[in-house]
Amino acid sequence: MVVSPRAWTTRDGLRLVGDRWGDPGAPTVVFLHGIGQSRHSWKSAARAVTAAGFGAITVDSRGHGESDWAPDGDYSRPQMLLDTEPVLAEVDGPVVMVGFSLGGDGCLLRAAATPDAVAGVVLVDVAPHVEPEGVGPVQTFLEAGLSGFAELGDAAVAVAAMSGGSADPDADHSGLARHMRRDENTGRWFWRWDPAHFDEPDLAARERELNACAAALDVPILLVRGALSSMLSDDSVERFLAVRPDARYLNVTDAGHGASGSTNDAFGAAIVDFVTEVFAAVPAAAS
Repeated sequence: MVVSPRAWTTRDGLRLVGDRWGDPGAPTVVFLHGIGQSRHSWKSAARAVTAAGFGAITVDSRGHGESDWAPDGDYSRPQMLLDTEPVLAEVDGPVVMVGFSLGGDGCLLRAAATPDAVAGVVLVDVAPHVEPEGVGPVQTFLEAGLSGFAELGDAAVAVAAMSGGSADPDADHSGLARHMRRDENTGRWFWRWDPAHFDEPDLAARERELNACAAALDVPILLVRGALSSMLSDDSVERFLAVRPDARYLNVTDAGHGASGSTNDAFGAAIVDFVTEVFAAVPAAAS
């Protein structure tokens, strides 16, 4: 499997870093991660779609991973929308966009802004309505990480707790290093994201904006929920299906707010099945 490093320049001059997976001429799936993550969070999913014959692009959003931090601290939804422009510009034909948490917001915004460029959307553990009680634990997790971790295993424990599970003390946590940086002076491990990104969201305004985007779209949508997640409730799902009754819904068992990194077979299979069906209905994808 060919994985090629990529870089894009945003309108305000920041450098975004990513990877292009598989055949660049194949119908392409673009993956957007959530706050505090990086493009490596999509490793399993990208492998699954490329194994099925599609291309994939994974991107470190601004202020995350190896991408530049915003000097002015602008990590707003309008900026998130603009940042996807150069990524989609290099793809021939429409893409399927897959977004986890905050990345899902970016998918809805981009699909609504340029409907001809997006053939389908997958929302992973995110919807216009999220539970305030569920947002709290995620913010607590992110805030706790601001002081860093003595060991990678400590970070793994924090991730598992947010996802509704527990970390295996005997597991190899070296893979987490891709998502983290080690302070040369203290030796502590920090997530690769700009703390300026940490902000209290206006959930009501966000819900109105994203509902409008979802309602305006005329493309297939798959909503994936982690069964153990506190971010989305049954009410969240029902509200979204009221706006988009044609949307498909998958509840991933044994996954919390972190289903995008899950190795759950049902998750990977559902993504591949959805992408296959979407691209089969797009004439440009078959040419």
